[in-house]
Amino acid sequence: AFNFPAWGLAEKAACSLLAGMPVLSKPATSTALMTHALVEAVAPIMPEGTLSLLCGRVGDLLDHVEWSDVIAFTGSADTGDKIRQHPQVLQSGAAVNIEADSLNAMILDSDAEDATYDAFIRHAHTEITQKSGQKCTAVRRLLVPRDRLDEVVEDLSERFGRTTVGDPTLDGVTMGPLSTLSQKTAALEGLAALQGHAKVVYGGPDGLLRAAEGADLTNGAFVTPTLLQTEGPCDADSPVHNLEVFGPVSTIIPFDGSAAEAVQQVRHGRGCLVSAIYADDRRFLQETILGLAAWNGRLVVIDEQVAEK
Repeated sequence: AFNFPAWGLAEKAACSLLAGMPVLSKPATSTALMTHALVEAVAPIMPEGTLSLLCGRVGDLLDHVEWSDVIAFTGSADTGDKIRQHPQVLQSGAAVNIEADSLNAMILDSDAEDATYDAFIRHAHTEITQKSGQKCTAVRRLLVPRDRLDEVVEDLSERFGRTTVGDPTLDGVTMGPLSTLSQKTAALEGLAALQGHAKVVYGGPDGLLRAAEGADLTNGAFVTPTLLQTEGPCDADSPVHNLEVFGPVSTIIPFDGSAAEAVQQVRHGRGCLVSAIYADDRRFLQETILGLAAWNGRLVVIDEQVAEK
């Protein structure tokens, strides 16, 4: 994945090498230089033939896949589907492991105490703006009780308004650009698709950025931190539950405050890398934890005691 050019190789190579299998790594072209530097650093200690690197286009590589090969891919769902459906991959029966889009979620309970609520706002802002939203664990859906909806929108908007974008090497910059201009285009296209199902309550494609000195907002790959809001819970086939905008974009989904409805909405995302629950009511925590454990790789639970530490 372009956003983890070193870790992406390392985590897959480690498993393969321990299993006695050589590795051919194909990093994303836009960030291949970092992967190349990693391979260059470890090459002197690697036995010959155990680690190879391909930078650039794959060409007809998949045409040569055999039954004994394993394909491990991290990236977009569209590319993952192309790999799965490749004729030679299907014919050979090669093992395929895909880690693709994840519509991660954060849930706020109506009765969350002040410290727990503050942690929700603080963490939501971080998860949306950190790495400009370009990480697989970034939050994409915010489940907010209707009775706290206005409060959440106001407080998150205030934090976004204090977010300064620009060159990350400059003092005072708190959010940088997306990795490439093509990623900016993809993010704006995804945002446009979401706008057919949710309204923008902060930011948007025409939102004004608070820029740092030296930032070229016109020609750079900058995207405004953006918050959307649906009218209410969405059906399972809604883009809100199926389309990941890989940028600083998240959607608020108002719900009736019950754990059952929050769990149902998160499940519509067909599995998440991580979801977080912000609550102090033990029954709400129990119901959401038990309801979501099988749909998440990791659950983060924040109550007043945790939030204050």
